[in-house]
Amino acid sequence: MTVAQCCQQLMEVEESKQGGFCTPDSLAVGLARVGCDDQLICSGTLAELATVDFGGPLHSLVMVGTTDEIEVDMLKLNQVGADTPRLKQAAEGKREEAVACT
Repeated sequence: MTVAQCCQQLMEVEESKQGGFCTPDSLAVGLARVGCDDQLICSGTLAELATVDFGGPLHSLVMVGTTDEIEVDMLKLNQVGADTPRLKQAAEGKREEAVACT
């Protein structure tokens, strides 16, 4: 399964279950081929990550919880959308979920 497929499926389940965990605005980190020369690491909302082509396997998705300012800074290094509102909120000290693309 790709990161994009995972994000899409999580949002579809959320739509039917209404649990409030995997909304399109939920922050996550998508990873592909970690440790290889062509690794890709991207942070953003589930909706944003669902649009990224991560290429070949292996893929992983990490849902992001409460973060501190150092974690937010690291997530900003690799963010998909420069205007990700949830990441901006976390950076402003609102201690909400946050996310990162290298």
